[in-house]
Amino acid sequence: MKRLLLLFFLAATTLQLGAQKMEFWLDTGLKVQYGMSMLYNGGIGDDPNWDYTITSSTKFGGKLGINWNYSGISIDAMFGSLKGKFQNTSQGGGSDVEVRVPSADVYVLFRNARNKGYF
Repeated sequence: MKRLLLLFFLAATTLQLGAQKMEFWLDTGLKVQYGMSMLYNGGIGDDPNWDYTITSSTKFGGKLGINWNYSGISIDAMFGSLKGKFQNTSQGGGSDVEVRVPSADVYVLFRNARNKGYF
């Protein structure tokens, strides 16, 4: 019984010494995405009285990363809306129509620092 306890104590001590050498850090950040957006609609694509127009779109979000030694996991979330603008090209004219679609993007990324990147 004493040998078993001694073996358990040595194994626990060895594991604790190895755990002391582990690097651990957290990283957080805010994100903003701005760019061009366009939505496709088959009904409008076939109609000669309507045309597509490229419009701008913005998203906001953040990230949280948990890293240890050479590995890590990062969770990124972006919230905003996609927009599509349709232009009336008929003879009578008319106003343009803008469509907004709310969107939420959540990414779970694995990080391997030995290769200096995310996968």
